[in-house]
Amino acid sequence: MIKNEVTVQDVCNLFNEIIAKDPRCAEDLIEARVQCNNVILNHPTIQVRQSCEDQYPKVGLLGFLNGLFGISENGMGALCAVYDDDGNLQSLQPTDTVEFTDQE
Repeated sequence: MIKNEVTVQDVCNLFNEIIAKDPRCAEDLIEARVQCNNVILNHPTIQVRQSCEDQYPKVGLLGFLNGLFGISENGMGALCAVYDDDGNLQSLQPTDTVEFTDQE
C-alpha cells in the first residue's frame, strides 16, 4: 500500500527497524554522503555538510530527510541520529524528543 502521508515518527520507526535487523546497513546509510552543488548547499531545508577537509559540500540521507520535514526555529532538522558513547548508531529519533548535552 502506498502511503500519501508519512510522519517523522513513521520514518523513525522504519529506520529503527533497519537498525534492529542490520545495524551495519543502518549506519552505512546514515554515514554515506554524496557530493552536491552550491544550489543544494544553499537550500533552505536540506542539511548539507561542508567541512575544511572536503573540497565540495556533501549531503546524506539524514540531510535529505530533514529537508522533507523542514527545520525548526533553531535550525535543527526534525530527525536526529542518536549514538552511544562508543559512537555506535542506536536509533533515529524525532529531534524534539532528544536531550542534547555538551560534549568536551
